[in-house]
Amino acid sequence: MTQSSEVAESSPRPKVMPLPHSYGVSVRSEGPGRGVLEAGSRPAIVAGLPPEFGGDAERWSPEHLLLSAVSLCLMNTFQVFAERRGLSVGAYSSVVKGILDKTSAGPVFTSIVVVVDLEAPPSMREEAWRVLEDAKHHCIAANALRTPVDVRLVTAAA
Repeated sequence: MTQSSEVAESSPRPKVMPLPHSYGVSVRSEGPGRGVLEAGSRPAIVAGLPPEFGGDAERWSPEHLLLSAVSLCLMNTFQVFAERRGLSVGAYSSVVKGILDKTSAGPVFTSIVVVVDLEAPPSMREEAWRVLEDAKHHCIAANALRTPVDVRLVTAAA
């Protein structure tokens, strides 16, 4: 287990606030295809067009941020559900890939695949997969998209 997960386990989880929740992000332009994202006291994110649209490879693009949101939301939802069910899992990591293609509706993500590498003891693998499936169905970011999000598990070895 990583040190950051050990710290997270020893710290009490803040209380969840009742819905509705409100979120906001501001965007400040730094010229054509370049901007900065800000949200409260969080670190700013330099963003802009991806290289595929003539942008800078050093900046986060909306496409990368969207895929990141899906992947992070799935991980967070999985971890909360696993904790609620008393499921002890080890390492969690994932890679998300999306295909942006031209359709009759314009350019859209036609495929989003999240490949999850999850460490779980053999006796808990099936339960871990069920929790991951439940997390997929409750992932706020994935549920906000038109394109279905496909979640795949690569390993469940201890």
